Amino acid sequence: MNLTKMALTNMFVIVALLTFPLDKLSVGAYDLLSGCHKGQVRTMLYGGELCLNAELQGFSPYGDISCGSEVFSIRSFDIDGHMYIAIADRERDAVILHRWQTDKFVAYQTIKASAAWHVEAFSIGDDIYLGISKYRLGKIHTLYNWFHKLGKENILTYPVIYKWDNESLEFREYQRLNVLEAKGLHFFHTPKSRTGQYFLLATNGTSANTTLYSWIGEAFVPINYIREKANQIMLINQNENHFALLGSHRKTTAWKWTGASFYKQRQNWRIKAVDTTNMDSIHFGDTTYTCMVNKKLNKKNKSKQNVVIEKSTSGKNKLLSRVQGVYLRHATTCKFFTYSEKLYLFLGSRLHGEVYAFHESNTEFDYITTIQDTTDITAVEVTNINNIPYLVLKMKTNSDASHSGTSRDICRYYKADVHYQTTVGQSLNPI
Repeated sequence: MNLTKMALTNMFVIVALLTFPLDKLSVGAYDLLSGCHKGQVRTMLYGGELCLNAELQGFSPYGDISCGSEVFSIRSFDIDGHMYIAIADRERDAVILHRWQTDKFVAYQTIKASAAWHVEAFSIGDDIYLGISKYRLGKIHTLYNWFHKLGKENILTYPVIYKWDNESLEFREYQRLNVLEAKGLHFFHTPKSRTGQYFLLATNGTSANTTLYSWIGEAFVPINYIREKANQIMLINQNENHFALLGSHRKTTAWKWTGASFYKQRQNWRIKAVDTTNMDSIHFGDTTYTCMVNKKLNKKNKSKQNVVIEKSTSGKNKLLSRVQGVYLRHATTCKFFTYSEKLYLFLGSRLHGEVYAFHESNTEFDYITTIQDTTDITAVEVTNINNIPYLVLKMKTNSDASHSGTSRDICRYYKADVHYQTTVGQSLNPI
C-alpha cells in the first residue's frame, strides 16, 4: 500500500469514527495493522476497512446456475485467488465448473464425465486436482458380463483424476483409477505414514470393494482393499489417529488407519444408521463433529431422530460420543461450516432447508432459520467469498417467472445475511 492510499484509508476510518459517538464505538472494533480480533471479520465500511463482530442470521437467494436433475455432489476450491465451484451433473454426463466473477458465478469449463456422481477437489504440493467418480446404478458383475458380451467394456465407468494446467488455465485428464462403478472419492493427508503422505479412498456402493490409493511418485497406486460396501465415506482424526467411517444401506462401520492400511474396529458402534444417505465431518477447536442422515427413519415419528450428530474429542479414549439427534422430515443432506470462528450446520430435506448454530454454553446446535422454497435438496456446499458465506444447493423450486406452479431443477446460491456489531454492541451496516 503506497503512502497516498494509506493516508486516504486512514482518513476514511477517521470519518467513520467521527460518525459514531465515541462512547459507543470501541477501539477494539477495528485493527487495520495487526489484524482482526478473535471472532471478528474484516469488513468494508464507510470507505475503509473495519474489523467487526459478525453474526450469521440466515441466507437470501442470490443467483441461479443451470443444472440437471441428478446432482449429488458440489465442491468449491480456490486457485490463485479465484473461487470455483464444481458440479457433478449426472444427467448431463459432465462436471461443470463455474468461477466467481465480480458478483456472480459464471460458466468456466465443462469436463465430460459419463454418469458423474461425485467430485473431490484436493491439492498435492502446489498442484490442484479434481477427482471424479462415475456410477451407473447397477451390480458390477451384471454390468461387466452384459457389456463384455456386447463388446462394450469401454462403457463401464472408472474414476478419473484431472490436474490443473497453469498454461491453459483448465483441468486436463491426468490418471484413471481401476475401480469399476465407484460411488465416492475421499482424499486425505497424513505426514506420519509408512506408505506416503497423500491418500485417496474410492468406494463402491454395490460390491464390498473400497480401494485405498497412495500417491507414489507422480500417481496414485492401490495399496489396500477394504472388503466393505460403502455409499459414503467420512474421516475422523482423534489423538493423531485416523478413522474411516463407511456408511452403507445396512450399517455404518469404523476402520482404523495403521499407517499402511485400514482395519475394522470390533468394538460396539454407537451409530445405528441402517441406511446412511449422507454424512459430513468438520474439525473445530480440538473436536471433530460428525453428522449422519439415516434414510430408514425418515418415515417414522419425531422420537426417531433421523439426523445424528456426534463428536470426537482429542484426549478421549472413546471414538465418538453423542451430541444430539434432530428430526427433519425427509432429511437428505447435512453440511458443517464455520464463519467468524463460529460453527454452523445446514440440514437439507425434500421439503426445505434449515440452518443451525452451535452454542458452547449448552454444547448443542440450536435452530436459526428455515430456507423456504427449497425442495428435494440433493447436494450442498458452503464457500466463503470476500468474508461472506455463500450456500450452494441443488434443489427444486416452485417459484419461477411464469408462476406455473411446476417445479424445476436448479443449482441456486444464497448469500449470508450477516449482522455486524462493534465490540460494545453498536449495530452497523456494511456498504
